[in-house]
Amino acid sequence: MSLQKTLEALSTDFVRQVIAALRQASLEEIAQATGRVRIAAPAKGRSAGAAPKAKSGRLPRRSLADIDQAMNDIVELLRAHPEGLRAEEIRKSLSLDPRELPRPIQEGLDQKRISKKGEKRATTYFASGAAKKKG
Repeated sequence: MSLQKTLEALSTDFVRQVIAALRQASLEEIAQATGRVRIAAPAKGRSAGAAPKAKSGRLPRRSLADIDQAMNDIVELLRAHPEGLRAEEIRKSLSLDPRELPRPIQEGLDQKRISKKGEKRATTYFASGAAKKKG
């Protein structure tokens, strides 16, 4: 056998063995071996399929189910506080980003599950059916 054919056979066999090893390895093992790829675990409180926060500072796109869940959480919080809460208090209580709050609140208002009194930062939100504080 010529040298060229021997080298080709050896390299082909080597490539097959490398591919077989890679197929059996987990992504974490490959990442550790190369030192170049990092596999991030899902953020706490987020499902594995949720989009990570974009580098531009924008929030990841939320599904209608995510928005509906946030609205339900807000309604439950407001039911526990019949005196009503301002948006900042809701945000702090539910540990939400300020940019996450307007859409679920608007959905709650549209569906008449939430009512409001006041304007701008003085707006107080109530669960529908909860007693409104005079003032």
